Order: sequence, then C-alpha cells, then structure tokens
Amino acid sequence: MHEQFYFQQKILKNKQPSKDNFSKQSDLYVKFRPNYPQELYDFIMSRVVKKEMALDCGTGNGQAASFDLITVATAAHWFQFDAFYNEMYRIGKDGSIFSCWAYSLLQTNEPELNDLLKSFYFETLKGYWDKERKLVEEEYRTLPFPFEEIENPGFSNRLEWSFAELEGYLNTWSAVQHYIKKNTANPVSDLMRVIHTKFRPNLSLTVSLPVFMRVGVIQKK
Repeated sequence: MHEQFYFQQKILKNKQPSKDNFSKQSDLYVKFRPNYPQELYDFIMSRVVKKEMALDCGTGNGQAASFDLITVATAAHWFQFDAFYNEMYRIGKDGSIFSCWAYSLLQTNEPELNDLLKSFYFETLKGYWDKERKLVEEEYRTLPFPFEEIENPGFSNRLEWSFAELEGYLNTWSAVQHYIKKNTANPVSDLMRVIHTKFRPNLSLTVSLPVFMRVGVIQKK
C-alpha cells in the first residue's frame, strides 16, 4: 500500500470454523477480481499520522504487533465482530486508523446488460448467498463499528472489460459456487448464452465497480 510501511498480512482465527467460500475458485480470484482504486488508498493514507506498520486482515498469515493502520478488503462481513474488534483494540495503536471496504454490484455502460446482471444476482442466485452477504448489500451501514468514524466520499473503479472478463468475474461469486454445488450446473454459463444473443461478441464493456467504505480512529479505552 505504501513504501514507508512495514506491511503485514494476517488471518484472525476464530474459535468457530470459518467459512471457506473461495478456495475452489482461488485461481479465478487471482485472474479476474479487480484491484481497488488508488484514490481509496490515498484517502486512507491521508488519515494515518504515523506510517510505520500496517496490517491487512483476512488475506494471509502474520505476527501480531502494534499497528498504525489496519485494513480489511471485502472480508469484514465474515468476521465474528466481538472477538474481531477486541483484537483490533489490542493490536491497534492509540489513534490508529481502521478501514474496511467492499464492492457494490457492478454497473456497465449497457443498460440492458445491467438488467440481466441484476436479475442474475437477485433472482437466479436468490437463496444461494450466505446470510453475511446482507451486510454487503447494505454497504456496511449496519456493520457494527465501534470506532470514531471518519466520513469518506465513496469510490469507484472504472474498467474496460471483455465478455470473457465479465464471465470470469461472475464465476468468483460465492453464490455461483453454492449454486454449482447444489445443481451441478453453472448459472453463469446460462447467463452468458443469453448475453451472447443480445450483444456483439467483441463488444468492449465500460464497467463501474462502486466501492463503499467505513473508516475510523481506534481510541484506546
């Protein structure tokens, strides 16, 4: 995130077994999940006073320390909040910054395609999303947040995608994997067949991925 930081990555272990919704499609994650916009990182960094050590939760392994910045990208909704926030207070320095964010449903420059994607999300995949997904749909507004909140303007990632990239991204969705497991059929394949009947195959899509975020200051009690 920033060259002045010694950056650690850590998975916080819960007493209860955590869900594994993504290991099966980890190769798709690496290939098709987009990065977050630089403006998001610039906003966070502008709020960090000391830039010595940062922690990214939910992406790897690391050792506990005292951190100036703690981030959680598209993972906070999976955590057990009481245990997680107790750990944040323990390892965050007084006055350190905590930030968590995730993507909203993508939008494209093709209104008819947007309608198909909404139908796919809300109708085809209805009942296949984990209950934690509701926090994402509510853009973390109902996420427990015990820190002194800092308002943020919201962000968006703008990308140029082919239909192959769109298909790859949709296949990273956890609800798609739940659907495949139950029905032994991939709903993305059915959706793409419909899309290919309505749009030119070599059409370049302008994709907007809105990012919502909550940022706060950890004040030691």
